[in-house]
Amino acid sequence: ELYAIGRFHGYFYVATNLLQEWLHNNVSEKTKDLLEGNLKINRTIENADLSGLMDSMISLDRNGYKIISTRGILYKTREVRNNWSHLSPNKFPSPKNIINDLQTMKKFMFQFGGEKATDTIIDIDRWIKELSAGN
Repeated sequence: ELYAIGRFHGYFYVATNLLQEWLHNNVSEKTKDLLEGNLKINRTIENADLSGLMDSMISLDRNGYKIISTRGILYKTREVRNNWSHLSPNKFPSPKNIINDLQTMKKFMFQFGGEKATDTIIDIDRWIKELSAGN
């Protein structure tokens, strides 16, 4: 269980970097300022974590700023991030639930990472295959 938790946190670290880069390349300075205004005091896109960035994007989305076209992926990934950040080995998800969470992370990586997410997506696919085989 600890190995799985650590592996997921590695994906969140990669996802944070991919999302930060995507935001820098795809949103206006005004939108960046609004995103950073929603983050905690003295936090910028560069040093925000994945949960903070997603919360900020969701907040803007609710207020009419169309940053992303795939709102569902953002909401689902935030839910996965919250679940894994509070996970304990006593309440560990089933292989099926892990596979569902991995599919969500894969969609998120593909949406915001493009080619830069290729290695991580391959690793996610490998893990899904292992779980599906009963490992």
